[in-house]
Formats: sequence, structure tokens, C-alpha cells
Amino acid sequence: QVHLLVSAMESTAQYWRPVWEALERYWQPRRRTREGAGPMSGRLHLAQAQSNRGARGRKKDFPDAERLVKRLAAQGVAIAGCVSQIGEVRWEGEAFDPAVIEGNPVRCPDPATAQRMEEAILAARKAGDSLGGIITVVAVGVPAGGGEPYYARLDSDLASAMMGIHAVKGVEIGAGFRAASMRGSQHNDPFDFAGGKVVPRTNHAGGILGGISSGAPIVVRFAVKPTSSILLEQETVSVTGERRAVRVEGRHDPCVAPRAVPIGEAMMAVVLADHWRLSLGSRVDGGRG
Repeated sequence: QVHLLVSAMESTAQYWRPVWEALERYWQPRRRTREGAGPMSGRLHLAQAQSNRGARGRKKDFPDAERLVKRLAAQGVAIAGCVSQIGEVRWEGEAFDPAVIEGNPVRCPDPATAQRMEEAILAARKAGDSLGGIITVVAVGVPAGGGEPYYARLDSDLASAMMGIHAVKGVEIGAGFRAASMRGSQHNDPFDFAGGKVVPRTNHAGGILGGISSGAPIVVRFAVKPTSSILLEQETVSVTGERRAVRVEGRHDPCVAPRAVPIGEAMMAVVLADHWRLSLGSRVDGGRG
């Protein structure tokens, strides 16, 4: 017998939806809610995404966010994100034009790869399943010297911010996990002198060394899991331990990666702005001029 889960309330009150955070919330007595969704819903990020849209000039009714990014822009900082992988379909490029991102529904820089990503999502949806993905967020123009070597590390704050996005299961900066398969001679970024300053020729470090910005573009990637609410039957148990197969009904995205792009951009902006404000306290002139 298959039990249909048609709401988050039912999932919390009767049968646990697989890979749905209602069970973990149930283990926290002070935070139990029959509604179940609440802070576990992706709707929580609406304000972040909308603030980012307003800050990038897509809307004009977010003055605080607009001021935030204008401050960053005044420092020469520009932030852009894209979807670099969905399922097994991966975009192998590095540099991309932010203007191209909104030209397709999956927010991939390459039209041909975007088409394959769309097809993969539609195939998963038709099968009643879902896909995960990887989002890349890049910040250029970040001055060298931002961050700290221990507490208030720039890389750890960025990782914390990205992990705070629902469905994110992994974060990497620069070469990230690929560094484990590289030799030091491959991973090290040789230094050069250009424009009157020391700059790295390559950017395997992702713009951050020892928790401090190097002046190179900051490159952050984060992976989102496949949507947990799928149409296929899944095994679970009830609150009382009764075994049952369940199937989730309703409108659920087969892949949330494209939706996570503006949220990742917003988190990058917030962390960089926070570190810029922190840096003012270490300047003798208090940041004036």
C-alpha cells in the first residue's frame, strides 16, 4: 500500500518524507512544528534572491541591497554566477559573459551545454525523479588583503554562507577537491609583476590564500543535491515505526540548481561587503578617502 504525501504537515505528522528535514526538526523538541516546512523551505531564500535582483539593477525597490552592491562596485568589485553542471552534463569553461546567463532557463554560459542540461532535467522529470547540480560564483576586482588568517577567514565565511543555502551539500574554492589529485607543482600559482603589483599567473587558489584575498578573482562553487520531493515511491516509516511506501504529490522542481544562482551571488555580495566593513576598523584613517 502506497501512502500519498500531499503536504509538509502530513509528512511531519504521520510519515517521514525521505531526505526531508522534518525528521531532524522532530529531534529538536523546541522546534517541532506540525507545519514541517517553514525554515526548511527554499522560500526562505526569497528575500536574499530578491535583494540580489534589486542590487543588480533588475528591480528598484531594494534600496539597502542597491547601496550594498554600489559600495562594492565603488571598490571595483563585480559578482556573477552560473550553473556549471546539472547531473552528468558539465560545462567545462571558466570565463563567461554574465549577460548570457539569463538567456536560457538553466543559467548556463554555453547555449549548447544549456540545451543538454534542459534535456537532462526534462528526462528526470518525465521519470518522476530529480537531478542535482553545481553553481559557480565569481567575484572580480576584490582587493588583496581582505580577510584574516584565523578567525574571520574570508574562505570560511564564504563556505559558511554558501552552506547556509538549502540543498547545498558541498562547497569548494578555486581548484577545491581537484587539488587532492594535483601535485604541488601543478597547484601552486606562480607570481608575476603586472600593473605595478604582484599578481598570480594562474588561480588554483580561487583568489584566497590563507583566508586572505589575493587580488585574483574569487571563485566559489557549491553543489546542490537532487530535489528530495520526487514522484517515485520511496520506503519510509511513520512516527510510530510503521513501515510504508510513500509517494509525494504536488509541484516540485526536478532541479533547483538554476534557482540557486542569484542566491549564491547574494551570499557572495553579503560576505564581501561584511569583510570590507571589517577591514575599515584596521585602517588608521577609518576608511575615509
